[in-house]
Amino acid sequence: MRSLSIFDPAFVGRLNGIGVSLNPESTYYYQDNAGASPGVTSETVTGTVIGGTPSYTYSWTKTAGDSTIGITSPSSSTTTFSKTGNIGAGGLFSATMLLTVSDSAAATGYSIPLSVNFELYPSTPP
Repeated sequence: MRSLSIFDPAFVGRLNGIGVSLNPESTYYYQDNAGASPGVTSETVTGTVIGGTPSYTYSWTKTAGDSTIGITSPSSSTTTFSKTGNIGAGGLFSATMLLTVSDSAAATGYSIPLSVNFELYPSTPP
């Protein structure tokens, strides 16, 4: 038997009959040297609505973190995140994102907080 916590993606925001799951649930971008490509982009993250009444509106927001990390498509179910400038030696830039979804019946659901990280890494990521 599976139990749900309030942080379980299948449960978050379901009090109004709508929830949001994310895939993946965190994202890392590793830059392999300090001089490489300024302005980097994360992998794609997709929010999936659980329940609710179509049609849906989406709103990605940054709730905390580095000012150089932005949201590429803030009103889409699918987005990437961008980091302006280089990631310098020993650099780690992080932000926390949240996806809010509203449906046509005025219900609102929220994703779990999404950790977005850009890091300089000397070789293969762990």
